Amino acid sequence: MKTCKEIIKKATETGEYKPQLQLFTKAEGGGTQPTGAHKVKLISSKIVKGTDFKTKAERFEVELTLEEEGANKTYNFPVKNKQGGVHYLVERFAELKEGTEVVLTGKKAGKTSYIDVSVVGSRDDALEQDPNDIPIIEEDEIAIEDSSTKEDAPDITEEDEIPF
Repeated sequence: MKTCKEIIKKATETGEYKPQLQLFTKAEGGGTQPTGAHKVKLISSKIVKGTDFKTKAERFEVELTLEEEGANKTYNFPVKNKQGGVHYLVERFAELKEGTEVVLTGKKAGKTSYIDVSVVGSRDDALEQDPNDIPIIEEDEIAIEDSSTKEDAPDITEEDEIPF
C-alpha cells in the first residue's frame, strides 16, 4: 500500500517512528520462528512503560535503539524476569558500551525461546569497565558481611525511578 509506505517513510525521517527489530516471527500452527542473526550497533537504551503480551499488565521495559544496515530500529524487553529478578538481557547489555557491534540471534530450546548476544570483534573493547571499579584487596583486610536484606529495602513507588 503506497500511502502507508509514504507515512512510514515520513514518520521515520522525522524520528516519530522507529521500526522494531524482529528476532522472531509467528509460526504457522502457533509458536515462534527465529528470523536469524542480526548484526546491529548499540546506540542507546532507556526505560519505558510497556505491556506484558500474555497478561496485558503494564510493566517497565528497556527500549534499545539499534542500528541495522544503516537504519535505526528499536527492541524492547522487560526489566524484570518472570521470577521478579533482573532480566538476563539487562545483565548482558549492562556489560556493553554504546557503539558496540553485536549479533542478536533468536534461539529456541524446546518450547523456550531466548536471545543470544554475541560481541563482534574484540570483547575487551566492548566491555563497559571503569578502572576505578576494580577493588584492591590487601591480604590483611577482613571481609564484612552485608547485613541488609530484601525485607529492609524500601519500596520504590515513583514512576520515574528504575524499578529495582
